[in-house]
Amino acid sequence: MSSLRESYSLLRDATAIALSRRANPARTLLRLGRLCTYGHFSPTEVRSLALLDPWLSAADLRAYRSKEHTWPRLVDWNGDRSRSVDDKLAFHHACRAANLPVAQLFAVADAMGIRWIEPPAGVDPNEPPERLETLIDALPGEFVVKPSYGLKGYGVRVFRREGRELVDSVGGRWPATSAASEMRKSLTAPTMHARYQPNDHALLLQARLTPHPSLVTLAASRAIQTVRICTLAVSGQPARVLFAFLKVVAAGNVLDNFRAGQSGNLLAYPDYENGRLYRVVGPPRPGALPSVLEYHPDSGVTMIGFEVPAWKAAVALALRAAERFQPLSAIGWDIAITPEGPLLLEGNGSWDPVAPWFTRP
Repeated sequence: MSSLRESYSLLRDATAIALSRRANPARTLLRLGRLCTYGHFSPTEVRSLALLDPWLSAADLRAYRSKEHTWPRLVDWNGDRSRSVDDKLAFHHACRAANLPVAQLFAVADAMGIRWIEPPAGVDPNEPPERLETLIDALPGEFVVKPSYGLKGYGVRVFRREGRELVDSVGGRWPATSAASEMRKSLTAPTMHARYQPNDHALLLQARLTPHPSLVTLAASRAIQTVRICTLAVSGQPARVLFAFLKVVAAGNVLDNFRAGQSGNLLAYPDYENGRLYRVVGPPRPGALPSVLEYHPDSGVTMIGFEVPAWKAAVALALRAAERFQPLSAIGWDIAITPEGPLLLEGNGSWDPVAPWFTRP
């Protein structure tokens, strides 16, 4: 029954898209049939990636890959070797060992206790606090809390200090003495794979990064907007980029996760050679059907032609990381672009192919 409802909803959306774009409804429905039947795209993929938008040509559509088409290859490439990136604490240590730039990780709290990893200036790393409340007092005015095996931004919280209180990214406010229990809620976030359980989570306390000024202007937001660069590094061959996209925040969000268009954020596709955005998809307003966009819905800035800052440096970082993390072959790197340059935030051994591919695998 739910499948029938979803199919009916997609047919209704296809008709609405055709009418709003002054396109031929019959041709739009024919495209829908081809995408689902021959391209193996799910209704969610068709809807969230705006694949029915008549502005997309047949050549544009051929560059997309469905999850059903890609998943068997991803399993073949990575097998069960993704723990090195799934575990965000292990990922951080591996990046430091390989001299790859990452955000400062202040401390971790897990079943073994609380310990400093890269403490703030003036803090003795050999004197770990016994309680999370004590650790919080030593942190800077803004910091990020995240679960070690989380996915899609679930459980990630941004906190800032206001006097003797801590305020989170959605306006929640707690006395500093009781904020620790609120932070521990991140440990109940879903995990990225069934092999991990919520009680496997460690609580990571990380520096809040400053975004590149041009990205602040683009979205009228101080939120970090990462570039996802997916690479393939097969033994005996140089690493190469499969596809990439910029995750653009919108609708007042603090995190940039797309979540199949439900978050209100946008996906922006850069030209591989120069990093200029040539297509952006997402809802023009919260709750609206994702479509192809030209202007940012909040800032009004023209997104088409916008050049992702430090694009070539970000690509070079992804390719260097891909070589270091072998034998894991296919990784989606989330790269933050800061005023000082690109930093690795996360690596993903499981990813959705939500962008046009630059190259055939």
